[in-house]
Amino acid sequence: ECPNESFKLEGIEWEFKIFFDELRNWTNAKKKCEAEFMSTAHPSDKVAVKLRKHLLESCGYVPVWLNARSDGTKFVWQDTKTEIHRNDDLWLIGDPTSIIDHSWHYLDRRISIHYCLNLEVFFDSWSVRPRHVYASRLCAHHFYTLCEVCPEGFFSIQGSQHQCFKLWNDERRSWKQAQSKCVDENSVLAAPADDVVVALRQHIVVEYG
Repeated sequence: ECPNESFKLEGIEWEFKIFFDELRNWTNAKKKCEAEFMSTAHPSDKVAVKLRKHLLESCGYVPVWLNARSDGTKFVWQDTKTEIHRNDDLWLIGDPTSIIDHSWHYLDRRISIHYCLNLEVFFDSWSVRPRHVYASRLCAHHFYTLCEVCPEGFFSIQGSQHQCFKLWNDERRSWKQAQSKCVDENSVLAAPADDVVVALRQHIVVEYG
């Protein structure tokens, strides 16, 4: 059954939520996720394959936006600023420089800043293209919105770009002890951007006093 609420994939800690209320361009999909205190999905390659399989089997044709877009020469995840593999069988047509237009013509062209990353949930059968998950699409095109939900016990701050936070208020710790605690919990010590710190502080004051 196609999920209308948040859902999890087996063996994956993160939850996802897909919005069917309207089709959005890449920018508006990003804004929708942030307005819901989530972020546009940034799955690992392995998770992207599982995610595509799940959506194909549950929903059929539901292409969705992912967190990355082109900077003019390469595709970059917007939260981590890391590049996506260029020549890989994960791309629908082999690499991100090959673009599909609405007539399904393959157009080889230089990557421009107007292209964003699409999770290619196009085919009815999983057996057709099991690993072809990524495709270059014009950011202005309209697709469904897929957001990532913080794991249970974590929270997100609007505009924090895919960061989930958890406050351990069981005891006071030194910086080194706090770092060790985060590592023990399979996390890392928070490193919010300057513009997120104020909102993060306000959230902690309101929620924890």
